[in-house]
This record gives sequence, structure tokens and C-alpha cells, in this order.
Amino acid sequence: MTGRHAERSHRLRPHTADAIVEARGSTQADCLAEAVTALAEVYVADAASLTPTHRIPVDVDPHDPAGSLLEEALFVLDARGLVCVGADLARSHAGVSGHLLAVPAGDVDVTGSIPKGIAGAVLRPHDGTWEIEAIVDV
Repeated sequence: MTGRHAERSHRLRPHTADAIVEARGSTQADCLAEAVTALAEVYVADAASLTPTHRIPVDVDPHDPAGSLLEEALFVLDARGLVCVGADLARSHAGVSGHLLAVPAGDVDVTGSIPKGIAGAVLRPHDGTWEIEAIVDV
């Protein structure tokens, strides 16, 4: 797996007409944040190296944290023209909240198909860490 932080990593795998995003983090919030970066790398070259210029407040749905957060990142792209390249998240009384970190879509090199949606996402604890596997509809 690749990624920005030693305690966080991600990778992309092909899937029949889709892509699979895998992310891992030492905490639930770190894993979710890493999944946002991985989602961007489905269609943007080296999203982890981009410097975010926008912070969008987000509260993660506690019933579907991975799916709802990744769908929100795609909504921000569609509605605001911003590519979410990461997230600054922390545990809150309601679950996980914080900010999506984004750059204008016109400032990135698009290298793949822009995702249409999240077909399914699972967030689960694994060996003292957290991991996400999400199927991205491209």
C-alpha cells in the first residue's frame, strides 16, 4: 500500500468496469481521511502531493461512514468543482466530523475516469488498525 503517513496507506485495484479503493489507518478517522485521498487518485495524478486550498465542513454518517464520506467527496466535485484530495477528521460526540480538503478541479491533471458513485464501501477494524474497501463506479 502507498500513502502519505506511516500509519496511513492506500492502494487502488482494478475491478470489472470499476475501481476498488483500499485504505488503512491507525484510527477510524485516519482511515476515512486516507480513503478520500485514494478516491481522488482514481482520476487525479498524485493527489496526496497537492496542497489543498479549500476546507469543506463534513459530518460523517455513523451508519455508513465510508460510503457517505466518499459520496460527499464526489458531490463536492460535482456541485462545487472541487477535488477532495484528503480530509482532516476527528472523533466527535456524533461519530466522525471535520473537513474535506480540496483543490479546484481546473488545477489538477486528470489521469482517469471521474467516478460516478460509490457502489459499496465497508469500514472495519483489522489487527489494531482500521481498513476500508470501497467499490468506485467509474
